[in-house]
Amino acid sequence: AANDHQQKEFEATCNLFNLRRSSLALMYGNYKTLYVDDSVWVFMRHYKDDLAIVAMNVRDKDRTVRVKLDNLIFGVLNRSLRKSLGSYNADIVRDQDYSLTIHIPAYGYAIFQKRL
Repeated sequence: AANDHQQKEFEATCNLFNLRRSSLALMYGNYKTLYVDDSVWVFMRHYKDDLAIVAMNVRDKDRTVRVKLDNLIFGVLNRSLRKSLGSYNADIVRDQDYSLTIHIPAYGYAIFQKRL
């Protein structure tokens, strides 16, 4: 029998597979890295009217990063960008200066989606 940790990991993996299957952006979308350093990677995928932003933090400290977007992508995003899956306190905020502020907890991740 699986222990609690194994069960949680199994459920998280199933949720990732299901999200990918339901998102054209995650299956077929164009890929663009928005931010990368030694602990955080943020990338965007978009396909037709689907857009996904994925953020991952591989270190033991929470991180908040600002990602500058071009005018076209920023213009189509609005405050309804929502977290589809990820760590409990991961968050994204659309700023007024064509950027996003993304908070990713230690060893955390988040997938934010928007229908364009």
